[in-house]
Amino acid sequence: MLRHIALFILLPATMLLSACRLNAETSRPVPAAVQPAKTPIPQPTITATPPPTFTPTETSTPTPSPTPTNTPTPTPTPIPSDRLVLAQRAYAGGDYETARFEFDALLADPGADAYEQRQALHWRGRSELKIGDTAAAIAGLQMFLQQHPSDELARAAQFNLGLAYEQSGQPQEAANAYLGTIIPDDPVNVYIYERIGDIRLKTGAYTETIAAYQAGINATDDPSFQVHLREGIAQAELRLNDNPEAAIAQYLDILDIAKIGAYRAKILRLLGDARIAADDPEDGYESYMKAVNLYPEAYDSYLALVELVNAGVPVDEFQRGLVDYHAGAYQPAIVAFEEYLTQPTPPAQKSPPSTDESPSAESTFASPILTNTQPAPKAAPPESTPPEHAAEALWYTGLSWKALGRYNSAILTFQKFIDAYPDAPKWGEAHLEMGQTLIKQDSHSRAKTVLRDFAAKNPDHPLAPEALWQAARLDMSDELFDQARAHLHTLVDKYPDGEYAADALYWAGQSAYKVEDYEGAVEDWATLVDKYPDSELISHSAYWRAIALQKLGQAEQAKTALTHLTNAPIDYYTLRARDLLTGQLPQPVPLKLPTQTELADEQAEAETWLRQWLNPTKTDNLSAVGVELQNDPAFQRGDALLKLGLRDEALIEFESAKNNWQDDALAMYQLSIYFQEKGLGRLSIISAARLIFLSPARTPEDAPIFIQRLYYPLYFEEVIFAEADKFKRDPALIAGIIRQESLFEPSAHSYAGARGLMQVMPTTGEYVAERGGFDNFNTDQLWLPYISIKFGAWYIDQQLRIFEDNQFAALAAYNAGPGNVLEWIKISDDVDIFVESIPFQEPRLYIRKIYVNLEAYRRIYGSP
Repeated sequence: MLRHIALFILLPATMLLSACRLNAETSRPVPAAVQPAKTPIPQPTITATPPPTFTPTETSTPTPSPTPTNTPTPTPTPIPSDRLVLAQRAYAGGDYETARFEFDALLADPGADAYEQRQALHWRGRSELKIGDTAAAIAGLQMFLQQHPSDELARAAQFNLGLAYEQSGQPQEAANAYLGTIIPDDPVNVYIYERIGDIRLKTGAYTETIAAYQAGINATDDPSFQVHLREGIAQAELRLNDNPEAAIAQYLDILDIAKIGAYRAKILRLLGDARIAADDPEDGYESYMKAVNLYPEAYDSYLALVELVNAGVPVDEFQRGLVDYHAGAYQPAIVAFEEYLTQPTPPAQKSPPSTDESPSAESTFASPILTNTQPAPKAAPPESTPPEHAAEALWYTGLSWKALGRYNSAILTFQKFIDAYPDAPKWGEAHLEMGQTLIKQDSHSRAKTVLRDFAAKNPDHPLAPEALWQAARLDMSDELFDQARAHLHTLVDKYPDGEYAADALYWAGQSAYKVEDYEGAVEDWATLVDKYPDSELISHSAYWRAIALQKLGQAEQAKTALTHLTNAPIDYYTLRARDLLTGQLPQPVPLKLPTQTELADEQAEAETWLRQWLNPTKTDNLSAVGVELQNDPAFQRGDALLKLGLRDEALIEFESAKNNWQDDALAMYQLSIYFQEKGLGRLSIISAARLIFLSPARTPEDAPIFIQRLYYPLYFEEVIFAEADKFKRDPALIAGIIRQESLFEPSAHSYAGARGLMQVMPTTGEYVAERGGFDNFNTDQLWLPYISIKFGAWYIDQQLRIFEDNQFAALAAYNAGPGNVLEWIKISDDVDIFVESIPFQEPRLYIRKIYVNLEAYRRIYGSP
């Protein structure tokens, strides 16, 4: 069964969830090493007795990928308790070879006590599984189950034994092992039954597949789980039993439950496939047509459209164009829209069929499949009555031409739209689109004329201020700073209460500063501070005003302004104000973690603070997860999944639990600590951030130091400190980058393809591996925390060398690439002008945020 829910991080971090939470596999395989394995000690196989419906079949064996060969050398002969900690840290950091070595050494140590031996045996098997040595993993986990059948780790050992069997191509044994982890009324049974069903589906065991999925349905009351498993049953009925009627029944049941438009489009498409397989093409095409008419933004609707077109079924040209457009098939979209626009009147069947379905606004899917030839733009005959959706068709035609890079055609189309449909909802937006298209065509003068004419003729239009804003910013990019300032002032004068007023004053000041009109700059920034005291640009303006005062020779006034700014909540500009007052950039300091005694004292102080404003009824341990939170089904599933080793699935459940309790400050405190203890950095940080937001503290630095440590944590500190020491770099810099890039979540990945803690791109990883001496590198290893930190540290060190220890330029290069920065840095060697002149917002914000992170890590963890 296809099971893919992408887990990724934005800052603030965001989850993308599918229609169902079940089986949230990430797109990344777990990399493993190929070093020679130890010869396993044969032990009796311990598996649960399965029901007679499960029979053995074959599965493929995944190919493990190697880890780099420069694995850190284990510390020499530590005492058993220290060795256990070392091994557990190596495992958590993804260094599974070192973990296996240390667990193995602990098992051979006669000084290790029963607890240490038990932990080592269990986690050695888990380490061998991660490496890909499935034979050793099976032997070790069987040994653990034989010696500790009632242990608290037994269920996890049994489940991981199932994983090992599955990876080694032994599906019957895998299913048996998974069955042995079923506990009556346990919240994760649904996950386990689905995994068994997936094995059986892959191996063609129809009866066992249906039995497993149905058992999963019976194990939960959650509709989102049930629809997902019904989809699996339908697949089994079609693929293994050739029973489309049974599949149709499942799809219809799903449609009675499912609400998300994109998922409904998928089920409608699958329903159409099943009906055609049942020799009912008419109903099959009707299902496809519903997807096309009701969910044009869904990619499955595009697949349904392809089936309709290939079958020669007439499709409304407008809907066809709409579906093509949202699928990224821009040329076929233009063909369809132009055909629609040439029709004198809409045909009788043009509107979507009457149904209880309702269109959804799902996200756009880009997967262009272009087969049609591109026509020249055509206009509807002037004497014809325009079809019902003519304005929309013309709008999407313009957008399609623009997406194809055919800017002249796009401009002509937008102009037709503007001329023909002055009452259309997108009429004002069409002017902005025309302006943006002209900018892409490098016709800046024409673009500014279009934008300003629109604003002048339509001053009350909601988009008029944005048009003026875009034109003025274009002046700035053309280095016409005097013109830009004048137009920005016009924007402020005309729309003083608009959303662009404060921004316009800030950039008016920047325009004045660029032409050395420092008095004008001071005036603009002072006006912003006076008129818009709640603006996010207050600290920006105050800082630049102080710099301009320095340029004017008003040193005392500048000093006063900077001193006042340093008393404001910490951000990039308050920190830069400190730099100017001290005359130097902050220097690295040694970092250290607090002792257990220090941490306990800090926690006691934090909980005294919590009691003062929360007045909790709980009088004992505030940090322990409360009973009500423990009873949250999502929390229960997350906790159980994490124990089994299904971390990615657990993350999605914990995300739901966090959202369920986000308005309860005490729950946020408890979850932040719980997540930290489990190594779930992102969730812990977000929970701490929410706690601070709900608290009397204005900013993180106003909260107790214990809360600040939750908000600015240090995970994988041994690797961070080791890499910082190797390159003679500031460990706070590495920690600050990790926090900004991933919030310490190893499974973080970006739309661009960056992955892991330090968000290293695969191509960058290959570059680092080649030049950094990492043999046997595979890009999947970038998911491993210790590899990500090593590669990220190597790369930031290189950028610092390239830019001669200019931290600002190096950070910009880490984010946007050194090639861009080599151009940007030509603008000025002044730090402030360089940062402010970066043409893209993302690297500017990136530098500012990491600068704040640097201060926080040095302040919170710096040695006294």
